[in-house]
This record gives sequence, structure tokens and C-alpha cells, in this order.
Amino acid sequence: MSDWDWFDRAIPVMDAEAVLPDSPGKYAFLVEDIDRLPEAFSLEARTRPHPGLIYIGKADVGLKQRVWHEECRHRRPGTFFRSVGAMLGLTSPKGGRNYEFAPDDKRFVIEWIARNLKVVWRVEEAAGSHFDGEQALIRRFTPLLNLQGNPRKFDELSRLRAICRAGNRP
Repeated sequence: MSDWDWFDRAIPVMDAEAVLPDSPGKYAFLVEDIDRLPEAFSLEARTRPHPGLIYIGKADVGLKQRVWHEECRHRRPGTFFRSVGAMLGLTSPKGGRNYEFAPDDKRFVIEWIARNLKVVWRVEEAAGSHFDGEQALIRRFTPLLNLQGNPRKFDELSRLRAICRAGNRP
């Protein structure tokens, strides 16, 4: 199986909770329709090798915990969730490195992810064994919302995340 083949097995996010395993591994989010992204992101996505692929991540403990609870439902702050909120133009009331959104904004991001994204994963044998593979995939496919290790990190996302980290302080 090639590095790209596993992306073809993506399922709608809302179908993932019941089937995500508790095993460690890699995962990826794909947008169903790049026109549902904000304009700057949609235009940039069209320049990428695989326009719909927007994020690649790793789950050290369990895919269900990381993908479903953190990234899709925001039970704990996840990088992907924060990037989606920033991309959608939201800001954080308090800011900080692990910024969070106001409750209504958090619900908006959860609903946007559920309506617009698909997810796929690949189980790995042991926690940590997939780190190099994650970084290699990010370098190769340059997903729109990955910043760290991405040779084509999108400056607009960096700018919007900086606004969120600053917070809406008076």
C-alpha cells in the first residue's frame, strides 16, 4: 500500500466515533468540498498535491481519544481543532498557547467539522512508532492546516493562530 492509498478510505467524521480504534496510529482529515473552506484557504488548497487533504496527525495512545474526543469534539484542546477555529475566523477570549474558543464558537467548530470533513486512520504497532511517518507524510503532501514540519506552511493560518493566541483581552 502506498502512502496515499490509505487516504482513499476516508469516512465522514460523524461515522467515525463508532469505528475508531483505541490503538495508536496516524490519521488525516480531508474536506469533502474545498469550496466550503474560507476563500484564502480554498485558493491555497488548490495549489497542493492533494487539495482535499487538510491535516495529518498522530495519536500516541489511542486514535479514538485523539481523533474523536480531542480533534472532533474538543474535550481537550487539540492543535487541529484550534487551527480549524482560527481558519474560520474565530478568536479566543483568553488566548495563550493552548487557546480555546467561547462555548458558542466551540459548538460552531464542532458542527463545521461534522458537516464538512472526512477522516481516515492507519493503526500503528506501538506508540511513538509513527512519528517519523507522520513527519514524512506532512513533508510529502503539505496539508493545508499542518504548520510544524510543513515545507509549505500556510502563512495565513500562522497569522490567524497568532491572533487567537493573543486573545480578546481588553
